[in-house]
Amino acid sequence: MSEKPYTILCVDDERNILEILKRLFRKETYRVLTALSGTEGLQILRENDVNIVISDQRMTEMQGTEFLKTVKEHYPDVLTAILTGNADVETIKEALNRGHITRFFLKPWNSDELKLGIRDLVYQYDRKHNMSEINRKVARHIRDVVKRDISKAAEMAKERKEKSTPRNKALAFSYAFLEEMPMPIVGVDDDKRVVLINQKAKALSRTGKMLEIGRKLSDCLSKDIEEGVAAAIANNCLKKIEKYDAGGGVYDIEVAPLGGELCGKGAFLKFALKS
Repeated sequence: MSEKPYTILCVDDERNILEILKRLFRKETYRVLTALSGTEGLQILRENDVNIVISDQRMTEMQGTEFLKTVKEHYPDVLTAILTGNADVETIKEALNRGHITRFFLKPWNSDELKLGIRDLVYQYDRKHNMSEINRKVARHIRDVVKRDISKAAEMAKERKEKSTPRNKALAFSYAFLEEMPMPIVGVDDDKRVVLINQKAKALSRTGKMLEIGRKLSDCLSKDIEEGVAAAIANNCLKKIEKYDAGGGVYDIEVAPLGGELCGKGAFLKFALKS
């Protein structure tokens, strides 16, 4: 576990509920922040490094699912939980499937179960953000390769020929490296068209159409993947899509926008198969 206290943001439009939650976590080693609305919660997120957000579902200004969807769009690393009654179960299930919330707790909640559930979220957050140094190096290398070579590598893949210049040899080496990566890698341009795929990515499909260079990403995968790519490019920030069924397996997807002179021109997607 991290030595730095985890910060939990509790959002509810009833002040007494917020006081109950603060008392509930009083003996835990958390830093607890509170907000009386989704708007206030988003302002706190802009000003603080928050790890976990707990929201009530039924609030007057905006529903909890709507608030947490916005949270995940702007702060994809934050884990989210919602407090809800039985009447909202179908809405909550949809939000779970879309990755907008991580867990839900039925009201009235059991205090011990709620504390254990939040401890589990803390464990998930800690495990998720402490990947090994070798994985970080691999991710950096993939990002650097794609940022530098995506245009030329796509051209080489379509033409299927090499030239003997040192630059093209380097490009060929970079593309060969991507082909040998153990996970699917997909490069797309700002129109969300596929410009680069490695061998592992060619089997991915949710619509029956295989990924091919020049094809729209949504033709092969679902529309929400294309929306995630658009958000990553527009906001120039890393976006994560969890538990995505991409044909033959469930993946966590990392969408990284291109930077430098290619900023706003595209992104690459790394698919990590969940065990």
